[in-house]
Amino acid sequence: LVPFDLTQSEGELLNGIPSTEVTVTYHATQSNAQAGTNAIAVPTGYTNLSNPQQVWVRVEYAATGCYKVTGLDLVVNPLPVLSQPDPLTLCDYDSPGDGVELFTLEDSEPGILNGQTGITLTYHLTQSGADMGTDQIFSPYGNVANAQTVYVRAENDATGCVETITLDLRVEPLPSPAVPLPLEVCDDDNDGFALFDLESRTLDILNGEPDVGITYH
Repeated sequence: LVPFDLTQSEGELLNGIPSTEVTVTYHATQSNAQAGTNAIAVPTGYTNLSNPQQVWVRVEYAATGCYKVTGLDLVVNPLPVLSQPDPLTLCDYDSPGDGVELFTLEDSEPGILNGQTGITLTYHLTQSGADMGTDQIFSPYGNVANAQTVYVRAENDATGCVETITLDLRVEPLPSPAVPLPLEVCDDDNDGFALFDLESRTLDILNGEPDVGITYH
């Protein structure tokens, strides 16, 4: 249930009839509209009683009293249903250490829409921009902070109904391994081959850096 401004329909209803020549009233039932009784008191803020709902409009000439009644349908369309997406995460390969990468914002769409179709997503710098459809950003997008929150506007292509959601962009630092000393063993049989314990250099390579895994290839 939402408030409607019923008077927004008057231009279409009057179809060129000067508003100074007629009285327009809105009624919950057709019988009231026919009788000209129990008009809706505040037509600019009428909350529907059901969805959909039909209200009735009475247009009456002030000079003659002649009138006509017509129906007006009130329909509340659902908002797009959005799922909170996982952050978009990139490694800091481009100019390592600056925390800036180029993001393909559309990579978030499967997580946001969860299989829905008929909804257009756009991306914005601010919440107000997402609400109003301004401050739009485009892929490839270079983040201006790390982490950064951008705002996603989802608009139903058929109804124009809009919902918004946030999307986080994160740039992860690259590991900074230390260069280990060479591994050396004696060649007991002079064939140029030996067994090396590669993992014996793991702690040296990590150099105390947390949350880093090492594999050998």
